[in-house]
Amino acid sequence: MTNLPIQIEQISRTIRLSHCPANVRISRWFQKSKFTSVCPLYFYWRLSRWAFGSSLFNSVGSFIYERGGKEIEVKFNGRNAQFHALYEKYYACGYELETAALLLRLASRGGVFYDIGSNWGYFSLLVAALPNFKGQIYAFEPNPRTFIDLKSTVTQTELDGCVTPLNYGLGSKDGVLTLVEADSFNTGLARLTSSGEGPGVPVHRLDSLNLEPPSLIKLDAEFMEKDILEGGKELIQRHHPHIVFENFLSPENPSQTYDTLNLLESWGYRLFNPTLLFKRDDLPVLGSYGDDFSALMKIDPNPQTMLFDITTNNRFLMRGQLNVFACHETRLNELTDGDGFLFPND
Repeated sequence: MTNLPIQIEQISRTIRLSHCPANVRISRWFQKSKFTSVCPLYFYWRLSRWAFGSSLFNSVGSFIYERGGKEIEVKFNGRNAQFHALYEKYYACGYELETAALLLRLASRGGVFYDIGSNWGYFSLLVAALPNFKGQIYAFEPNPRTFIDLKSTVTQTELDGCVTPLNYGLGSKDGVLTLVEADSFNTGLARLTSSGEGPGVPVHRLDSLNLEPPSLIKLDAEFMEKDILEGGKELIQRHHPHIVFENFLSPENPSQTYDTLNLLESWGYRLFNPTLLFKRDDLPVLGSYGDDFSALMKIDPNPQTMLFDITTNNRFLMRGQLNVFACHETRLNELTDGDGFLFPND
């Protein structure tokens, strides 16, 4: 495993918390209050929400960003709950570790990375820290409030020449959509829609943009994944980028689960469930989306990425939420064992 571009255990060092803001600490104290037997849990949940957003408590936190042997302290907005990637113990080894490991392995040969739905830029920062990544990163974030956090993060980490933040949405057609925020603080749930109340956000097709073509796309767009891909059909069919996209199970509306899978398959893509393979006493232990990897990383600090095939026959047997990896058939030969990939189905 010495030839890997980055050791998986280093992910948590690349972006690591240095100061948790007061609003987060007090909010979490209410969540874990020992007096829950006195008042209903809902009461403490309301107190927690109040503390998180209250101007009475300082909301400025900081994290350390390590790149090229240099450490930079970066301040962040503690009222954007998506920064929980920094302070939740659940993510102590890295946010969505199996996805982070996959993206780093895919980006290790350089190229251009499209981070669509980047929020404050976690995955953009990780890829930019790769020693041999010399390409360009385009970070798309349509939410104006969240875009402020993204711009601040990019500037503070001195990545302006590598990461280009773009404040507009992507879709199947050019126009304007409404931004709907389901939660005042959890910006990761914000979505674009053709109906509802909210600010209008400009939306473009990938095919209409005059940007360098991507070799890798990370797509997290709250159910707009299919629309975004359709808006980039010409680009994708010409350049065959690797694509990592969010996918949910929807038993009430299974087409919502299958539509993006079927679209990519029709374009010649093979679909995978990325899983981390840990070894203990030479026995395999698999970890996937949503798992707590802390104990597993102590067992094996440098797991391989195992890629399980996804089809319409087996998708509903897997996790309710996944980051699916789509690789075009013409690029399968790039996924070598030497880069840490295994194919149990082959």
